[in-house]
Amino acid sequence: MTHKFLVETIITTSNTADAKQFEVTFADSNGQLQTIGLTSAIAGTLAKVLADFAVGSHSLGPVATKMPREFAVGVGRLERVVLVRFEDDAPYGLEINQATQLGRVLIENAEAIAASPKPILQ
Repeated sequence: MTHKFLVETIITTSNTADAKQFEVTFADSNGQLQTIGLTSAIAGTLAKVLADFAVGSHSLGPVATKMPREFAVGVGRLERVVLVRFEDDAPYGLEINQATQLGRVLIENAEAIAASPKPILQ
């Protein structure tokens, strides 16, 4: 079972020696310390989630998953790539092998979710 750690204070922040992770040490109200390491990708995602939480509805909490209302798929004009665009964001260009693999993985995961029972929310 996961133990919740209620952060009261940020003690330190630093980069690891190889600069591949950002570390943050937190303290709870009892003085217990907890250090976490974040990659740059996770730190960027967390920054967006925390910014949304800071300006959004605190009762609902942050939402880490983006749920686009629309998407588009196409092909590049001058490059042999498959383009995937969500909402009005810039499109992602995928090489042929990447697009094929993504398609397979999307189908496998969608089928697995469809076959599994809905989670019980507490």
